[in-house]
Amino acid sequence: MSKPASASPENSLENLPENSAPSAWSPFRHTLFAIMWAATMVSLIGTWMNDIASGWLMAEMTNSPTWVALVQSAVSLPIFLFALPAGALADLVDRKKVLVIMQTFSAIVAFLLWWVVYSGGITPTTLLVFAFLLGTGASFIFPCWMAIIPQLVPKNKMQSAVALHSVAVNFARTIGPAIGGIVIALWGVSYPFLINSFTFVAAILGIVWCWKHLVDVRPTNMPTERFFAAMRAGVRFAKSSKPLQATLINAFAYFAVASVYWALLPLIARDLLNGGPEVYGNLMAGLGIGALAAALIMPTLRARFGMNGMVGVAIALTSVSIGMFAIARDPFFGILAALFCGGTWLLVVSSFNVAAQVTLPEWVRGRGLAVLQMVYFGTFATASFVWGWTAEAIGIRGALSIASVLALVIVGVLVKWKLGVADRPDLTPSGHWIEPVVVHDEGIEQDQGPVMVTLEYTIKPDDKIPFMAAMTELAQIRRRDGAYSWGVYEDTSTSGTFVETFYLESWLDHMRQHDRVTKADQEIENKVHKFHQGKDRPRAKHFLAPKVPGRADEEG
Repeated sequence: MSKPASASPENSLENLPENSAPSAWSPFRHTLFAIMWAATMVSLIGTWMNDIASGWLMAEMTNSPTWVALVQSAVSLPIFLFALPAGALADLVDRKKVLVIMQTFSAIVAFLLWWVVYSGGITPTTLLVFAFLLGTGASFIFPCWMAIIPQLVPKNKMQSAVALHSVAVNFARTIGPAIGGIVIALWGVSYPFLINSFTFVAAILGIVWCWKHLVDVRPTNMPTERFFAAMRAGVRFAKSSKPLQATLINAFAYFAVASVYWALLPLIARDLLNGGPEVYGNLMAGLGIGALAAALIMPTLRARFGMNGMVGVAIALTSVSIGMFAIARDPFFGILAALFCGGTWLLVVSSFNVAAQVTLPEWVRGRGLAVLQMVYFGTFATASFVWGWTAEAIGIRGALSIASVLALVIVGVLVKWKLGVADRPDLTPSGHWIEPVVVHDEGIEQDQGPVMVTLEYTIKPDDKIPFMAAMTELAQIRRRDGAYSWGVYEDTSTSGTFVETFYLESWLDHMRQHDRVTKADQEIENKVHKFHQGKDRPRAKHFLAPKVPGRADEEG
């Protein structure tokens, strides 16, 4: 049985050069990963069967491209709405329990959907409600599963593990639609929903089997964060982390365009290629096969071109692929376009996932991935509706042509906001902060606050500009790890004296800062401290809002 990933330098993803290319299959040597991967893939096969049945069922009930595109919006919207709460849960509670509960919920919803369709009670609105509920289950499953990956493999194999997760998604996309098309043709459109409900059970069994072997990698003596405070901390981290922001910007731009073929695929199959559910299933299978092929060559492509170069080429090819859909007249050419779309999708999306993983420390991993999920599916839900409305206004081929042109513009976004994978930060906790001195006789309550922390620097006049530049970088760390306000002030009475000040909501929040500071943060602090002319490094002073006995009673 494989052990949880260690934090040793030789296993650290952060210490690998960008052009390193671990074996694409190496994570399968770890039993826990192999079992969880297989269970997830079975569940995903059912999900793709569910998706093809939902899309085709809506296309049978209405000829409106907007309503057909709304199926994707209904699945994606809850993943956007509930992503941050789901990410907070992934960081605060046992991720295994969340996975089991939400897989069970999804199994029940899928079974009820089968019964409603089988009994003839389905309507377009009802179908969208069930799609929304299944999307709700997915919103809680995704951040937990992605956050567990570092527990399943060593860090130097995380790139391959994340890619293999995409392989599972796309292998399921290959098998699921093909099976779904056959099931619809043989037994009717309701039965893919029934099969989907049982595939969730397979995922539950895999999680339960691995339950006792999955070790919590978030040991801390700190009390668990409060739920809403944890969500605020996740948003604050995303706002203050430039590498994560670059990933989010690229993801927004890519999904705004690439969502066009997902939203319109049933109509492409029916109206452009004059096919039935079998053609639709073949297009979905083409997307999956293309992704599988891309996953096999991705380590080689990344080693040769670097991640940013590989993603740039893949986005440019996305433009070509969407253009192929726009001019497709027969199923063969449509499937060829699907192969290219699936391959480029895998290369781009898995790169976004890895870029996010390597910039997220463990304490906020679930919330950081949830913010990425919000961008993914919020963009997907909105853009799917926009593309459906566009197709209704100017035709399916016109909407695809516009998307093809816009895809080329995205390459410029990547040029300006490069994915932060070349300079991987060392996120190992440094523990270098000195514990604050506390002399209060009555002690300090953990929720007492607010807290003001100050550090005083003595700087040469000529160093003021580079010092302030370094302080700007340091400010991001303070805010990212808990400070709600930060500033630096120059003493008007003493030349070269500067005071850094930041505020936290409570004493406990500051204690969490001590736990969260990393070796990468220490390097940035060292850049600031080299400008300090004092004999000793700047020492932090802590000021706590006084708690006056009786004041609360008087105010009440």
